[in-house]
Amino acid sequence: MTANLRCLSEQKISTKTARETVLFFIKPPYQAAFFIIKWEVFLFSKQIFHAVSLSGGKDSTAMLLLMIERDMPIDMVLTADTGMEFPEMYAHIAKLDEHLFRERGIHITTLRHPKGFEYLMFEEKKQKPSSIENRQRLGVPLYGNGWPGVKVRWCTGQLKTHLITKEVNRLKGEYQALHYVGIAADEPKRIKNEQYPLVDWGITEAEALKICYDRGYDWGGLYEIYHRCSCWCCPLQRIDELRKLRHHHPELWKRLRDMDQRAIAQFGHNPLGQFKQNWTVERLEQRFAAEDAQISVFLSSGKDSTMTEKQKQECSEVETMLQGTPKQNVLISFDGKPPKTLEELEKEQKRQKKKHKDRGEAR
Repeated sequence: MTANLRCLSEQKISTKTARETVLFFIKPPYQAAFFIIKWEVFLFSKQIFHAVSLSGGKDSTAMLLLMIERDMPIDMVLTADTGMEFPEMYAHIAKLDEHLFRERGIHITTLRHPKGFEYLMFEEKKQKPSSIENRQRLGVPLYGNGWPGVKVRWCTGQLKTHLITKEVNRLKGEYQALHYVGIAADEPKRIKNEQYPLVDWGITEAEALKICYDRGYDWGGLYEIYHRCSCWCCPLQRIDELRKLRHHHPELWKRLRDMDQRAIAQFGHNPLGQFKQNWTVERLEQRFAAEDAQISVFLSSGKDSTMTEKQKQECSEVETMLQGTPKQNVLISFDGKPPKTLEELEKEQKRQKKKHKDRGEAR
């Protein structure tokens, strides 16, 4: 390409390549003279680089599998490991890595925070003067971020998005990088300025899951248990998900109870120390244990004379666990029937007692 340059003093032109900057200097022979020269400027295009983000969920997995099947170029597959994923998710990522290496000869690149989730939650020192001042005022320790919340999701930022964004920006600086993100066609609000193959192909979330299942990727049954397969310790998940965690992953539930106790001891009963609003993990444990115990309606009306001493003792233990728990929050199921709240069962019992009493008086 030929450029016409009008020079009154020393001029500088730079052309960037993917690896270096080359500088050209033009020194006109007469400092005050006005003249036109021609200079050949060679523009070097950056190499195109294809980077795929893999969260490990159904959408990004389906995207990667289809990109491989459709012979789309893939130079790197990035995933961010929070250290708090389900064991089945780690097995799933390992299976994908084997497939990727077999088909394309590359491995998944895993990004990790150097210290990890529990360090950030309990030990990271606060640096901002405003944070230090606020914590001193509230009497909260000057280290640790506490439980993540809706307003402050430090976990997602520091353990996922910041790591991925930093690496993608590095690639974009070195190459003409295209970043592929697994967002389904029925999630238009999440679309930004990247590459979204599932959107281009019109593939929905439900279809993405089926694509994975059809190819033998089932996460060890995680999607059949949980609505989302995010970090098992997330305080933002629904209580029903936590109930399933306790049942299907008792070892992770025990770790969560330990983290809960440590958080309360360090931060107290406040947003940093309390797992969910109105709920600690220990309170949830009591609630779930009561539900599992198939609580007898005798809890509120006195223990039946036909009960054994062991049954009476079990009822007493459940009563202790339920102290302070609203009756509408306690679900009970008998003989596989749909669960009802303790409040509903008490009302049914009262109606039955009244019916029996009316019958007796009628006789």
